[in-house]
Amino acid sequence: MVQPKTQGNHRAYPKELAIYVERILLEETDAGLGKGLSVSDIMAELKARYGYEVKRDTVQGVLNALVDSGSKKPSLCNNAGASPITEMNSIDLDNSCLNPFYTVIASRLACKGERLTNVDGEPAPKNAKRLYSIERQIDGAQIEHLCRLIEASTGVGGADALEHAALRLLCGEERRQIEDRLAQENALLKSGRIANMEATLANLRLLEKAISQRRKVRFRTSDKGRLHSHTPYHLCMHDGYYYLFVGHKGAARSFDAIRVDNLWDLTIAGPVDDAKGRFEAMAEEAKRFSRAGVNRMFSDDIVTVRVRCHNQAKEKYLLAEFAGNDGFRRETQDGHPNPEYSFMASYDGMKTWAMKWLDVFEILQPKKLRDDVVDIIGHKCIYVSARTDSNDTC
Repeated sequence: MVQPKTQGNHRAYPKELAIYVERILLEETDAGLGKGLSVSDIMAELKARYGYEVKRDTVQGVLNALVDSGSKKPSLCNNAGASPITEMNSIDLDNSCLNPFYTVIASRLACKGERLTNVDGEPAPKNAKRLYSIERQIDGAQIEHLCRLIEASTGVGGADALEHAALRLLCGEERRQIEDRLAQENALLKSGRIANMEATLANLRLLEKAISQRRKVRFRTSDKGRLHSHTPYHLCMHDGYYYLFVGHKGAARSFDAIRVDNLWDLTIAGPVDDAKGRFEAMAEEAKRFSRAGVNRMFSDDIVTVRVRCHNQAKEKYLLAEFAGNDGFRRETQDGHPNPEYSFMASYDGMKTWAMKWLDVFEILQPKKLRDDVVDIIGHKCIYVSARTDSNDTC
C-alpha cells in the first residue's frame, strides 16, 4: 500500500503515483465534455491499469495538490510551464504547476446521474460526490485543424510523432473520434472520389453565372445518365459539400438538392421561363429550404424545433450545428444548467438523425416530432436487446 512522505510542512507523493493519476485524468476526463472521475473511480483505474493499490486519503491528497497547483501562477512553480510529473522520485505537488495546456479541476455531481457542475460555493446535497476532470486550454477543433496542417505538410521529419503528440492533449474518446474522421478523409482522398477538384470549381463558377443571369442549366448526375434541363435557384455548402438547389419537376416537393461534385457535362441552357418575380421568390425559398437542412437532409416540412441540452458542456455541439438556422434563439438565461434553444429545421432531417443527437439534447417541441423520436429510440432499444439477447434496459 503506497503511503505519502512528509517533507517539511508538506506531503510529498511518489512520482509514479502522480504520473498514473495524471494519465488517468488525461485519458478519461474532460471538463468541457462533462466527463469526470471520483476518487473511487480513480482508485479502481489505478488497480485495473497499473496494479496499484492506494489508500483513499493518498489519492485524495494527490488530487487536491493537482487542483491547487493549477490555480498558481507559473512564476510560483519550481519548473514553470512543465508538468508536475518531472524529476524527483518523490515530488511536492504543492510547489508545482500543471502543463499550460490543461489544469485539474474539482466539480460536484449534484446527485447520481445528473450533470457535472462547479458549485463549490453552494451547500452539497446529501448524496453529492466530488468529481475531478481535466480542463483543457485548447479544444478538439483546434487540435483537429493542427493535425490536418501536419498531414498536409511535406518534407517535415517526425510528422507522425508530432500528430500523435498533439492528439494526446485530448481525452481518449475525443481523440478516437478525430482519428476516425482523419482516417475517413484520407481514405476518401486516396480513393480519388474528390481528386477532380478542378472540374468541381469550374462547375461552381458556371452555376454562379447561370443563377446570376437567370438561366437554366443542363447536366447529368452520372456518367451514363440522360441530360436534363433544370432551373437553378441556390448554391451553397453543407457539411463540406457544395449543393445545387433546383426546382423539382412534380408536386412531391419544391426543390431537389444535388451535390455539385456529382454533376456531369454541365452547360448553361436558355433563359428561365418563370413569371416575373417568381425566380427571385423561389431563390429566397430555396435558401430557406437549404438553411433548414439537417446533416444534408432537406425537406419542405420545415418546423420550429425546441430542444433542451443535457448540460452546458453539450451546448457547443448544438451551437456548431444549428446556430445558423433561421429563427435560432436561446430560450433560457445564460448560465442555465440545461439551456434550451429553438430554431427552424427540416422535420424529416431531425427525425432521421435523432439518434445522432441523443446524447446532446432532447427534443421538446413540436410534440409530434418528439413522439416520433421517442418511438424510434424505443424500436432501437428493442432491436439491440434482441440482437444481444440481453435483459438490460436501453
